Amino acid sequence: MANYEASQLAECMNNLSLTSTLAVSECMDGLKNLMDFLLMIPGLQAMRIVSFIYPLIRISYVTRDYLIDTLRKAMFSHDEWTRTFGIYGFCTLLEFSMTEKEIVATFRALAATPNYILTPFVTTAILTISKINRQIDMNRLSTSISLSFLRSVIKNAEKEKEMASESAWCRSTFNRNFINIEKLFEILFEQSKVGMDVVTPGFVGLLFILLKSKNQSSLNTLATIITKLKDLKAKEANTKEIFSTVMEFLADLPKLKAKHLVETVEFCEELIRDQESSFIAWKDIMPPTVVAINELPEINVNGISMAGGEYRQKIILSLTTLKWNKQIVIPLAEMFRELVITKEEREKVMKKLCESLPKITPAEIPSLAYQLFSLCKNPTLLLMPILNLQRYFNIFHYQKAYEDVQSNTTDFDEAEIHSDKEMRNFEETVLYHLNNI
Repeated sequence: MANYEASQLAECMNNLSLTSTLAVSECMDGLKNLMDFLLMIPGLQAMRIVSFIYPLIRISYVTRDYLIDTLRKAMFSHDEWTRTFGIYGFCTLLEFSMTEKEIVATFRALAATPNYILTPFVTTAILTISKINRQIDMNRLSTSISLSFLRSVIKNAEKEKEMASESAWCRSTFNRNFINIEKLFEILFEQSKVGMDVVTPGFVGLLFILLKSKNQSSLNTLATIITKLKDLKAKEANTKEIFSTVMEFLADLPKLKAKHLVETVEFCEELIRDQESSFIAWKDIMPPTVVAINELPEINVNGISMAGGEYRQKIILSLTTLKWNKQIVIPLAEMFRELVITKEEREKVMKKLCESLPKITPAEIPSLAYQLFSLCKNPTLLLMPILNLQRYFNIFHYQKAYEDVQSNTTDFDEAEIHSDKEMRNFEETVLYHLNNI
């Protein structure tokens, strides 16, 4: 069966009328052939195709059981990407009405043969605890039937025992040492390249759920949010998804500790350096984070202690020394408008924003002008954007001999040429913003 045909078959299964078990059972032979085929194709293709099967397991236990067997076989495969597919499959399977007993039964084979699995502790503990952790009552962990099963998985594997001893849920079983996050990740990533491939896209958030405890709540929040943002950036998510994640972060911001605020700032700076206009979540995350940092009497940054206000100054200095791509100038202006900055810093920011004006298209000028005017806290500073905007419109609106200007200066080479009517509209909008500040 060709890859295309397998994908088409899976999509047909998904499009069936699923009002009764009979509708699925009539196609069971085809479904079994498809699931067998998943073990023969590259793991990444199998991940895509299996997504069409999941809706069927809600109404067909036969489909669910056969899929579980297929995923078990995948996890015992000698091919690393097929094993990755198996891990991915079980993760997604948790989203479709599996009880805790069913999860334990599904992974029981792992307890006997841990050597065949990349990280049996991670693949079992993360999946089971993440399922249990959806319950509001965290005390349920102590009575979970999964715990005895997980202990049987790791009791004869030193590596797995070492990893388990770092987790919050079983510290009472093995020891009461403080959780060493770095050590846990080091052990995890040492396993093989597949470990990194599996963890990087979506497992980091689940891993921190495993580590969740009273001392780890803020770390769990930060890791999950940053992981979500990275995933959204990678898949070029829509604005609604990004907005939802940012709002989740802002709601949990008061829970973050000082070191996690530093991590958040570093993450945002990394996004700004990427210079991507399609992913600008940093403009909403950075201001409240910097405000929180500024209020701290002391903060440790890369082993150096300093006042929160001093670190805030370093953040602003770092941002103003970065190269600003024209695509992110307007979001940057919006971000600086919300940041806590001094009069001197405001002047430096304003100067750099005005220097970016020649790179901005006329259609974007009204939006940038609004941000510039909003940044101005005194009449003296307001003169800077007014004079620069006046020069901009003199060149593109009033000066007809554009070719002569182009030969004398290269400052405005990148701006687009618009009709006289359009330029008048742009200028009138700028004047409207100026009149309303």
